[in-house]
Amino acid sequence: MFDADTTGWRCVHGENDGWPGLVLDRYGDVFVLKLYTSAWLPRLAELVPLLERRLAPRSLILRLSRNVAVIAEGVFGRKEGDLLAGTSVDGPVEFLEAGIRFEAEVLRGQKTGFFLDQRENFQVC
Repeated sequence: MFDADTTGWRCVHGENDGWPGLVLDRYGDVFVLKLYTSAWLPRLAELVPLLERRLAPRSLILRLSRNVAVIAEGVFGRKEGDLLAGTSVDGPVEFLEAGIRFEAEVLRGQKTGFFLDQRENFQVC
């Protein structure tokens, strides 16, 4: 889909891709799974191995909307920034967008760490 000059993109666009309440973004070899509905929490046991097999992430990070975070921690023992698979991430993750190096704060940044769905708005002409 992209050439070697772009290593960050949105893999799953929630409702648009038939996965309501779920977004999956890629930053190089680090993937961030953002949940906007608690309906996905009981499915993590099935979803994580599927993503590991298909995408082979170095890291897979869980991000949660505020309303889901309360349920996730209280009922499922999951919290914002949990490592779902792979190795831990200690700081910003580097990725390329049209050959320009960016950093995403995947653990504490806005949404999944960057606004990948806004590609057309920040490309240099």
